[in-house]
Amino acid sequence: MEVEPQLLERLKLQSTILDNAGYAIIATDAVCGVITEFNPAAERMLGYTAAEMVGRQTPVSIHLAEEIAARADQFSRELGEDVGRGFEVLVAKARRGLPNEHEWTYVRKDGARLPVLLNVTGLRDANGEITGFLGIASDITQRKRAEDDLRASEEKLRKLFELAPVGILLTTFEGRLVEFNDAFSRITGYSSDELLELDYRTLTPAEHHAEGRRQIALLAKSGRFGPYQTECVTKSGARIPVRLNGAKLTDRDGRDYVWSIVEDISADLRVQAELIESRARAEAANQAKSEFLANMSHEIRTPLNGVLGVASALSKTQLEPAQR
Repeated sequence: MEVEPQLLERLKLQSTILDNAGYAIIATDAVCGVITEFNPAAERMLGYTAAEMVGRQTPVSIHLAEEIAARADQFSRELGEDVGRGFEVLVAKARRGLPNEHEWTYVRKDGARLPVLLNVTGLRDANGEITGFLGIASDITQRKRAEDDLRASEEKLRKLFELAPVGILLTTFEGRLVEFNDAFSRITGYSSDELLELDYRTLTPAEHHAEGRRQIALLAKSGRFGPYQTECVTKSGARIPVRLNGAKLTDRDGRDYVWSIVEDISADLRVQAELIESRARAEAANQAKSEFLANMSHEIRTPLNGVLGVASALSKTQLEPAQR
């Protein structure tokens, strides 16, 4: 039987795609999952040759057994029917015409583990019957490493946020509180739930609102504001002097927020007042001392002059007989 030129050309194109694809491509039959195609990218990714895999293995051999079992339970719940713990786990969704892209862990020939994003689809004939399955996998090692680094960085920032001795809060540009740390709750005396119902205007005396608006305008223009001194109204109604400074934060959706550092400077102001008072007392003491010494000098000068006069007269009296 002569093969049509168009079919030959199509087969040649498919073979070229399989050989040069940058993704691991593994095809199987529809019944037992025996591998029928294992392209060069799959060889490089997994360390096996096509000869070792085609007609000899199923994709289950390159998966973690515990991951297969866990996904079987997961897919059984999602599909509402039992999914066997084997090859069927890999193709259950594709067999039902559902999207089937998930992260999996491949096990290389040398035992190394490799995170991949695997998309499995069903291969169907002209009648719509599944004749096999095609899995396309991409190595996501770099992406997972970047995600791990990002999570580690976020965890460090989260700990700094939670453990910082100063108040830190995130607000909208309108002043609504979105997020804050425990230190800010302690400054205000409000619980977390109570603070989420409040805004900047509630926590700031009215006479400071104008300065607050000026600082927000500066933030919108330059991306930063402060530091400047204002007051915070606590739950008890007390006013606490605070120092504010912060920066603009834009999220992935383009929404602008305000990160603020809130420092309770009550202790600083008390120390400053005590230093001023101490200096004033020292200056007053020095002034009193100077005045006392000046007065004493004046009081002593007159009798001292008299004593010196008498001494001088006596001295002259004693010298006159000797001169005669």
